[in-house]
Amino acid sequence: MLKVLGRVTSINVRKVLWAADELGLPYEREDWGLPLRDPKVPEFLALNPNGQIPVLIDDGFVLWESNAILIYLAEKAGDGRLLPSRLQERARVLQWLGWQASELNPPWGYAVNALIRKTPGYDDPEQITASLRAWAFRCIAG
Repeated sequence: MLKVLGRVTSINVRKVLWAADELGLPYEREDWGLPLRDPKVPEFLALNPNGQIPVLIDDGFVLWESNAILIYLAEKAGDGRLLPSRLQERARVLQWLGWQASELNPPWGYAVNALIRKTPGYDDPEQITASLRAWAFRCIAG
């Protein structure tokens, strides 16, 4: 059975869970990620040296990075439902996965650290506003 390590409040964990559910793949989920369980401990770092969630474990095979996990799950059990076999359709899916990771996620980083994670040092109201505006613009422009 698949095991997904990560907390459901993480967008990257949720997209992996969504894909597994869409594909009808049974899985167990284990809470990892702050504030629930610190992924920077040796036990977790042995699975993902970046100390980030999610991590997928499939019969001893360990994979991290949510987009890589999505592609893996789609290839494993998707039968073309999530990742089409036709080249141009497949390229369009991969285009949006890349856009999400490189264009949509980075702008919200400051705001997430300030407003959700309460990370020390992320307390500049102007940078929070700029982060939120940049993210909103990417959502509209995307």
